[in-house]
Amino acid sequence: MRQLLQTVVLFGWLVSAACGGSSGSPDSSDSPGSPTPPSAPTPATPATRTLNFTPDSMSPSAEGISLAVASRGQEEGKISLAVNAHGLVNGNNLSGRPGIHGIWGRVQWDPTLVTLDGVGPGAFLQQDGVEPGCCLAGEAPIVRGEGTLPFSVQRRPETSQVTGSGEVVLFRLRPLDGVTSGSTRLEFTVIQPGIFPEVIRFRPFQQYQVPQHVYGGVLTIQ
Repeated sequence: MRQLLQTVVLFGWLVSAACGGSSGSPDSSDSPGSPTPPSAPTPATPATRTLNFTPDSMSPSAEGISLAVASRGQEEGKISLAVNAHGLVNGNNLSGRPGIHGIWGRVQWDPTLVTLDGVGPGAFLQQDGVEPGCCLAGEAPIVRGEGTLPFSVQRRPETSQVTGSGEVVLFRLRPLDGVTSGSTRLEFTVIQPGIFPEVIRFRPFQQYQVPQHVYGGVLTIQ
């Protein structure tokens, strides 16, 4: 009888051990691990808008003014453009000296798409190390957001006049917030102040002169 009781107790212990121990607690290997916290969402990076400019002509005629992509001042998501002089001579200057002292002009674009981001003189009127007065025309002050850049770039009267070709003024445009695409035509026109004899003159005995050839272009936002 004692032997039978010992056998039953031993058998019960073996069954208990096989079921995971007498305490009845679950095996730690079966315990679920600590939950992994969800990773923070990566903020969306807004796509950089690309601005391209297509000029009216790649080979503007002499005695003209054109708009083109500037040689410097480019920034991502913006575009720098230049008002370029082409073959300016002004041999009929009233002063008897060929060349010009300055240029007044106006560039216009669609104000619902882009706005002015910066402006500065180009190299054309900086010849001989002269630092010309630049850039907003005092008689037609710029109002940002209205799509107009009236400018004046003038060498000092005591400095020499210049001829030839080059960048007159550089200006940078950027898209308005929320604008992701679109296109606008850019136009150049001459401001006629009537007070500077050397402002873009080509014909005799005129105080100012509209260039014989004027070229604009189309700005596209993608």
